[in-house]
Amino acid sequence: MEYINFGNTGLTVSRLSIGTGTHGWAHRSEQTALGLEGLSTLLQQAYELGINFWDTADQYGSHKHIAHALKTVPRDKVVIATKTNSHSGRAVARDVDRFLRELHTDVLDVVLLHCVSSENWPQRQAGAMEA
Repeated sequence: MEYINFGNTGLTVSRLSIGTGTHGWAHRSEQTALGLEGLSTLLQQAYELGINFWDTADQYGSHKHIAHALKTVPRDKVVIATKTNSHSGRAVARDVDRFLRELHTDVLDVVLLHCVSSENWPQRQAGAMEA
């Protein structure tokens, strides 16, 4: 597996990521349809093949699957990216706290604002970015 620096974050990620949200919406996705064990096994196998960059989101409903996979994969060996649909700083902060609990971790490596499409999003969502 080839690894690259993830921008200037200090994170090193596999060039290939494994996502958990194909057709992800309303807290389900094609991957979560595999069930807790099914998706967790898929994540573990990806890790064994060198894929250390795992993508999730609140709307995919896959946090519990990631948490389950982390029972057998060292947390410090994977980079987890998740996403929030919240737009205010207060709501994003609440989401981050919840995501930490759901993922059973004390670190979220990457948190993205999900489904942002407005032209002036940096101004409209300044509080979310600050959080």
